[in-house]
Amino acid sequence: MPVVAPPHAMLLGLLLAFCSVAPARAQAPETLYEEGVRYRLEGRFDDAERMLQEALSEQPENVDALVQLGFVQLAQGKNEDARGTFERVLVLSPNYEDARYGLAQLAFRNGNLDDAENLTNQVLAAQPENADAQALADNVARAREAQKTSATSPPEAVPTVPAPPEPTPAKPPPEEIAQAKRERLAGLIAEGTRLRLDGRFAAAETRYRKALSLAPEDADILVALGLVTANQDKLTEAREFFERALRLAPSYTDARLGLSRLALRADDTAEARRLAEEAKAREPESIETELLLARIDIAEGDLMSADARYEALARRTDDNAEVMVGLGDTRFRQWRFDEARAAYERAHEIAPGDPVTAGRLEREPPKRWRFTAGSEYSALTENRPHWTDSVAALSYRLSPAATVTGETRLATRNNSTDLQIGARIDYAFSDAFAANASVAATPCADFLARVSLGAGMAWRIAENGPNGGPLFLEMQTRHEFFADSEVTSLFPAIKAAIVDERLTFKVTWVHARDDDSTVSNGYILRTDLAATDRFRLFAGYADAPEISEGSLFDTRTLFGGVSFDPVDWVTINAAIAHERRDAFERNSLALNFSTRF
Repeated sequence: MPVVAPPHAMLLGLLLAFCSVAPARAQAPETLYEEGVRYRLEGRFDDAERMLQEALSEQPENVDALVQLGFVQLAQGKNEDARGTFERVLVLSPNYEDARYGLAQLAFRNGNLDDAENLTNQVLAAQPENADAQALADNVARAREAQKTSATSPPEAVPTVPAPPEPTPAKPPPEEIAQAKRERLAGLIAEGTRLRLDGRFAAAETRYRKALSLAPEDADILVALGLVTANQDKLTEAREFFERALRLAPSYTDARLGLSRLALRADDTAEARRLAEEAKAREPESIETELLLARIDIAEGDLMSADARYEALARRTDDNAEVMVGLGDTRFRQWRFDEARAAYERAHEIAPGDPVTAGRLEREPPKRWRFTAGSEYSALTENRPHWTDSVAALSYRLSPAATVTGETRLATRNNSTDLQIGARIDYAFSDAFAANASVAATPCADFLARVSLGAGMAWRIAENGPNGGPLFLEMQTRHEFFADSEVTSLFPAIKAAIVDERLTFKVTWVHARDDDSTVSNGYILRTDLAATDRFRLFAGYADAPEISEGSLFDTRTLFGGVSFDPVDWVTINAAIAHERRDAFERNSLALNFSTRF
């Protein structure tokens, strides 16, 4: 009776596709930096120093962390250490005025008023609104005045009677105190805004938090803090800031848009749209709101609606690079590449120095063709002849959602050879749900199925599962017609990703039933690790039924493999497996490569 390729041989072919993402560290330098800043603001200087030093061990030239460390060392009285730290910052970034301000503080503490005055004037020349530097300049001026007074005043005569107590200096008038507070607040906000626009979000957050301590109910500061914390992925804090701003100013559009963006990042498009539509109702002409609604359209898969919004915005304004980039991106995703190129060129004309627009001009259309070829060699015990299984497949992407594949398979078993021809179509209905269907036929079959019909689906059921990463539900089915039997197989699976999807775990249940109602069940366990952007590996164990000659047999298989992308358009895969069954054991090696063009 004919023999059929075991299901795990097909699974090995499927198991050679991997996710490709970057490796992770236990604690990112950005997190260490943020904790260091927080500890510094809380006065926990030893903890702050430890966190900042750890961040610098990962990123030795992180000037933001160095500046914060310098101020921590100042607070600890480690003046020489602080001097070395600030001077190192200025070597790495000569225009980093916070480091120059730190050196000015050191000079003032040491009584070197000339250096303190010179350094402070340099800071103020670059940042006229820097309230801290202005306050230091005032202190230097007062110290110089005190020196002059001390030098010109005659020595006091020793009193013969106790001198009367000196009168308590008068406090500045309230209006002067209020004016000084307003000036400091304005300086902090201006400095925070400058840092935010420069992309230095952690440093901007520090300034805004100082400003908030002076004006706890200022909705503008709360929104600014929401923006910088969101840019640092501190989403819970960002939401709290935006919500506080809305409680203080219920009509504040920017706060509502901030919450909408956070909902969109959490994949809650319904809430994101509700908030954006509320903002639009209050300000119907807001370009920013319409841009956000277009992004929500894209997230929901409605490219036509997003395209219409961007085109309407382009008619309203011809000098907004963000609008043109959005229009180009939408048309690129629709594979309208010439129109996308025209939009990108217009965006680059509007903002020639913007790296985003320059990067879009370098964007190339995706490669539609993919060719895969590979072979598996199996050595059997008990003096049985070896097996081979070779595959060649050609795929073509009809659209962003649809891919068709034609495949030929040449297999040998026990000195017999079968040639199988198959076709498959994959269709992505959304970013979260995709399905596939396949058919294969073997003319003059000796051991493969004469006809094989398959179907399957993959569904992302949760963006943030129990382990923090996405959770997927998958199902594959196959019905095979042999010379004298039929077999139906089910492969339901659940897959969980963690560590930013660099590590995934998958559990598959295998259920097979033939036309004599013989049933066999099993399972497959697999884990994948993306070690680098270009190198991935996997390992697993299967205790699952095998279909052989139209009958079901138990097998136990240990398998593993690697995948490597030497260049962006080539992937090389290798896998090994050791299988045990009642009649014999099998060791196999599979190699294949794919190229995209």
